Amino acid sequence: MTARVPAQVLRSTDHVLASLPFLLGFQPHSSAVLMWVREGTLILTQRIDIPQIPIGSNDSSTLDEWAIGVIKSASHADSHEVLIAIFPPVLTKDLGPGLATTQDCDRSACRDLVAALSRALVAAAKYPFAAWLVVEDDFWKFDFATSNFSHTRQTVDPQVISEVHDDFLSAGWRHLTNRQEVVNEFDADAGEQQLMLGVITEQAKDVETGERQARRDKSISSMVDSLNTSSTDHLAQAQIITGLMDVQLRDCVLWQLTNHDRLASCAHTLRLALRAAPAGYRAPLATVTALAFWIQGDGVRAGAALAQASLDNAHYGLAHLVDIALTNGVAPKMWSESMGKVPYEACRTGVASYLQ
Repeated sequence: MTARVPAQVLRSTDHVLASLPFLLGFQPHSSAVLMWVREGTLILTQRIDIPQIPIGSNDSSTLDEWAIGVIKSASHADSHEVLIAIFPPVLTKDLGPGLATTQDCDRSACRDLVAALSRALVAAAKYPFAAWLVVEDDFWKFDFATSNFSHTRQTVDPQVISEVHDDFLSAGWRHLTNRQEVVNEFDADAGEQQLMLGVITEQAKDVETGERQARRDKSISSMVDSLNTSSTDHLAQAQIITGLMDVQLRDCVLWQLTNHDRLASCAHTLRLALRAAPAGYRAPLATVTALAFWIQGDGVRAGAALAQASLDNAHYGLAHLVDIALTNGVAPKMWSESMGKVPYEACRTGVASYLQ
């Protein structure tokens, strides 16, 4: 899902293609990217690996099954127009000693992909508005009348690339080289984990006195303050890491994060804390981190965070719930709407067990 895009991504083909790495969080490779649009507004950006179907197999039924699955997974998107960009596996050709190399791709295979996606869209009462074959900054437009790509190569305007990138970067958006780099951002940092374990051990020695609910309320306030201020202080991170082990504290933090006006900053703070979280403490924090990214519409980072939860505790209930939502293409707004129906007091006192 795409949320609050800071650039005019639909202004032209050049703007669309220059925006895609930022919308996805990384530069796509061997991918089909679908942009779902409603009344000139980008609703959803969807990326899928290109299927490994042998070239020349003419297996249109397999492609059609794949395309139907792709469209079905985005059926929640309230959109009727779709833009398609194909980023093919690029083949490097050696032209001989002392000569430059050139890049090529299988245009017929890419043509078949667009045709299959278009058939699936039409069957679902959606309109394939435009499609392109994209190799680095070059692209070829798809002609729906002939079901083939134009032979005319076009290049994305460098000035547009610069303007679009400036818009995204100034709004705090960025992209990495590939999806694996995004996944690596959530990996545990062994050095930070060792340091954090010491901080948590020392913190546990400071036994607080007073009524239990009052202590919980104090912890919730401190955790939310740390997220609001994007604190990377080890003591603040330790409080977040240990606090989220408590279901009531976790649910209260989630309730407050759901409609937070600085959610992107909070998600970044949670990600840094996750890097430092020791084994045994990671599943709750990873799940909350996944939710923070998912609510923003960043499915890639939500999935990467959720994978860390599974590695730490394969039976963590809330992680399973979020995984089902992501796998089935549930719209992030469904989470916000569900949380909106739950009184904060139910989270605070543990009366509701809806997130167990």
